[in-house]
Amino acid sequence: MRKNIFKYITLKRIFDIFFSAIGIAVFFILVIFIGIIIRSSSKGTFFHKAYRVGKDEIPFVMLKIRTMNGSAPVRSFESLKKPETFYVRFGKVLRETGFDELPQLLNILKGEMSFVGPRPTLFDQKDLIDLREENKIYSVKPGLTGYAQINGRTKITSASKVALDKYYLNNISLLLDLKIILKTIPSILNDLSTAKHQNGKLSVVKKHVAADIEKIHR
Repeated sequence: MRKNIFKYITLKRIFDIFFSAIGIAVFFILVIFIGIIIRSSSKGTFFHKAYRVGKDEIPFVMLKIRTMNGSAPVRSFESLKKPETFYVRFGKVLRETGFDELPQLLNILKGEMSFVGPRPTLFDQKDLIDLREENKIYSVKPGLTGYAQINGRTKITSASKVALDKYYLNNISLLLDLKIILKTIPSILNDLSTAKHQNGKLSVVKKHVAADIEKIHR
């Protein structure tokens, strides 16, 4: 078992280094172009340095393209009452499509993150942090995308996220990582579809994770 885990971690790190380097090269010009647009329409830096909880609960600086102005509170997006009032030009589109996450390729290259894993938590997400500690979710690196991201993303509760993270942790493999990567883009497109479709998808998600959520709260 330990041999298999070591092999998985080694192969995954090779995958992360190789494809993050390619991604940086491919998206470099696009990121610079987006940066010019943001800097020309909003005061402040292009990159947003977000402090997150990493593997083994070690803090790290996660890079993002800044999608909000300087008056936006430093807390989780879900806790903002009117996030649309803080967006910079094209900020909403960048966030909804996930393009604001592109700088995290640097975090992956450095070894602070992986392509696949539970999304990094903010330090103010106490309920999510507590549930992740109980279920040992911090034993793996945070990811650019994850099992929770293809099953509801920001539209599900902390308990649902941890239930999905726990499923990933219990079934971790290169094959599952590949499936999550392949389903990430369709998942983003689903998030951008009609509200009716989103509501239907959330119903499926709730049914899918109900049993695991009950286990977490026992």
